[in-house]
Amino acid sequence: GQIVHAAVGDVVGEDAVYTILSWSSGDFRFVGGERSPRHTINKNWEYLLIEGMRKSDEMSLELDKGDIESSELPPVDEQTRLLIKNISSLSDCQGMAIVNTDGEELYRKGDIAKYVDIAFATRFFLRISDLLPEGILSRMEKISFISKDRLVVVYPFRVYIVLLGFNKAVLPRKLEATIENIISRYQV
Repeated sequence: GQIVHAAVGDVVGEDAVYTILSWSSGDFRFVGGERSPRHTINKNWEYLLIEGMRKSDEMSLELDKGDIESSELPPVDEQTRLLIKNISSLSDCQGMAIVNTDGEELYRKGDIAKYVDIAFATRFFLRISDLLPEGILSRMEKISFISKDRLVVVYPFRVYIVLLGFNKAVLPRKLEATIENIISRYQV
């Protein structure tokens, strides 16, 4: 059979396939005997696989040669770069910041700084452990709050803090699950 539809959050079609191919691990579900809810892909699966590998090779070459603007890629590990790439591909995400535990902003995309004080949110997230009972912080997955009618979600990620901004007060459950799946995939 052919691939006729793929979706990762709000990203659909070929771009969703390429996003999935960039993941280092994951689960795929093939459903036989059912019609796809949409038809967003017209290319055969062999083309998609080869094109996905070509895009991956080009990105690796650009990174090796330094052709990508240094302002576009933070000085972080490959897992964090993949997180940035995948979260940035979600159209609902209006802004993103990656901050280290010293409060140094390593990466920013979008307009998140217009509606949240990134430094303050990071300090708050890092100091909240003093306010919580022992052991709670190690199980905490995220903190979310509303700032200027926009949702801000703060996640611990590896040795960084990830701040995501959205133009809405509540995320659809499917989008929230996609974000958490991406974060957990690259967390290891």
